[in-house]
Amino acid sequence: MHLQTNNMTDQKKTLENLAHLRQAYEKRLCFVKMYEFQSLRDVNQIMLELKNGNILVCNTEPFLASDTNTMVEVKRAIDQLRGYCRENGGDMKRLGDYMLIITPNRNFRIE
Repeated sequence: MHLQTNNMTDQKKTLENLAHLRQAYEKRLCFVKMYEFQSLRDVNQIMLELKNGNILVCNTEPFLASDTNTMVEVKRAIDQLRGYCRENGGDMKRLGDYMLIITPNRNFRIE
């Protein structure tokens, strides 16, 4: 009987731990971060930030002003980010000429 009581106690502790993990996940912080978007290589880092649940305000001026970036690369970068938003329920809008705001999922909408 003592063995069964210990097993039930272990199960109860496991369930309590799972409940605490769920609460911690639900209270997870979201950050709004500035990002200097300089090249096509930055797309992966931007998507990683979005996967981590962060909202990004991207300055695209360095990307657009660079002599080494072509309009094809700019369009490809924007298309990749737009695709990420579409797949994950995120949102992306322009703020003025050089700024983009990108949200990670459907929990955050841009009006």
